[in-house]
Amino acid sequence: MTASRSSTGVRVPPLWSFSIGLQRDTFLPAQNDFSPLKYTSTLNNGSPLPKWLNFHADTLTFGGHTPAKPEVLHVVVTASSRYVHLHSLIHAKYLRVISANITISDSFTLIVSSHDLTISGPLLPRNVTTREPFSLLLDDFHGIKVDGLVVTPPADSSKHRSFEISLTLDTHSLPWLTYDTKTRVLKGTPPSSNPTHEYKFPVKVLVTFPDESLNVSTTLPFVIVSSLFTQPAFPTLSFHQGDNITYSLAPFIKASPSWDLSASVEPKNTTWLHFDPHTLFLDGTIPSNAVMEVMLRFVGRDKGHSLATNAHMRLKIIPRDNFAGVKRSRSARSGKTAGVVFGVIFAIVSVLFSSQLILIYANLGIICVYSHVCVSYQEPPSVQEGLRSW
Repeated sequence: MTASRSSTGVRVPPLWSFSIGLQRDTFLPAQNDFSPLKYTSTLNNGSPLPKWLNFHADTLTFGGHTPAKPEVLHVVVTASSRYVHLHSLIHAKYLRVISANITISDSFTLIVSSHDLTISGPLLPRNVTTREPFSLLLDDFHGIKVDGLVVTPPADSSKHRSFEISLTLDTHSLPWLTYDTKTRVLKGTPPSSNPTHEYKFPVKVLVTFPDESLNVSTTLPFVIVSSLFTQPAFPTLSFHQGDNITYSLAPFIKASPSWDLSASVEPKNTTWLHFDPHTLFLDGTIPSNAVMEVMLRFVGRDKGHSLATNAHMRLKIIPRDNFAGVKRSRSARSGKTAGVVFGVIFAIVSVLFSSQLILIYANLGIICVYSHVCVSYQEPPSVQEGLRSW
């Protein structure tokens, strides 16, 4: 036995007389089952139908007079049969009778309301990229109609509405995702993930009128696409003025034909630096007047999901002349300091030894000072001149 689910809901205005019929092929008996089908109807919780709703099993119709107040009923129709099959045994002179009770059910929703709420399918899908923070406003109301009219975003027509609409979204499956029912803002930062993940969040659409409320269920497709970049910030690189750069960014950018890749440079007049989106190589020759810092910004655009992902990279440029001058200055200062220290040490030691040693050690200390300060000298001064200089 089979049941066809061709209708999910019927709306009848309050205080109306009505008749609803099911198609005769809603339930079909099993093959070779010629016993008649019997029909019964209850509410989905097993309770009997209300007094104002009558079910006629012989014609598969519902009829009655709707109440004044809005109401929603989930009606279940059950078909049953006594299946009988005659089974002939081979090489036997008798038949075996096989019988069983078979039941199957179908259901629909009966809505008593002055207004009509329908939805044609899921809401528009939302696509996000891993490691990219997002904040999405769910205001398109795709496929939702109230009293036959398409619901438009609140910014366009909220002042002319006779109802309020809200969306309740179940996002408990993703702990990093949050949804605010009042503002209808969905936000979060997807973690790193290699494959593309697709979710379908259950959504309840609630439309509230001054005298009644209607609701319908649907889903929100939500796709998380893996980022083109392995990390949002590439390592900082340091170069000297005059260097030739040839650097591959392949370790930080995934090769994917579904993405378009572009790069921009700041300052914009940095014409000596080039990036090839096909080979993923960064190259150029740094001029002598290059700025101290260059920032590169990369943008990847996914062709299939209309997504954009970003990454950046910093280049530090070190002037060559300043770098060498600092080294020479430090060497000169350290040499002079060492000479003075040696002279002081030898002068102190001289107190403990003979006068000849005093003259020799003091002279050596003074020579040490001169040897570090001066580039060259001819012959050392006399002992008397050395003492006067000290």
